[in-house]
Amino acid sequence: MVMFGNRRGQEGITLTTLLLIVLGVIVVVVIILGATGGLNFVFDKINIVPGQSLESVRQSCGLAGKNELKFDYCREFKEIEVDGQKQFVTCSSKLISDTLAADEIYASCGDELSVEKVAVAFCNNKGVKASEWDKVKVNGQTCKELESSGAKNPYIKPETTS
Repeated sequence: MVMFGNRRGQEGITLTTLLLIVLGVIVVVVIILGATGGLNFVFDKINIVPGQSLESVRQSCGLAGKNELKFDYCREFKEIEVDGQKQFVTCSSKLISDTLAADEIYASCGDELSVEKVAVAFCNNKGVKASEWDKVKVNGQTCKELESSGAKNPYIKPETTS
């Protein structure tokens, strides 16, 4: 029998096996991030899922209405995008409350926290720039429309004359 040197079998891990292991780990990490919502920072930038923010606002408003969380339902503004336009809405706005009515969720804000009064307060107090008053919608109306409708800010006490 003739032997040619000291030939051994291949030792260690091949390059192909190493690459497949790394690729497998990356795929598992992406699947886990996707399942837990960890990829929202990517999807928010490229708008793959349109209407997602509107649905999440509707769901949070449903919880606030069911649990009678008046502040969250009547005064907390959420930023959404509808038809490519940025808007700020409360749960009591027509856009959101109409969708909640289908689930039989009704909450009353009373006159002091009416949709218009809270929207005027938001325009005045939250720093909507004057240059954006005719562009940014708050509860379905621009700040300029709200101002011209005569709605008053409920958080500013009227001046009294002596």
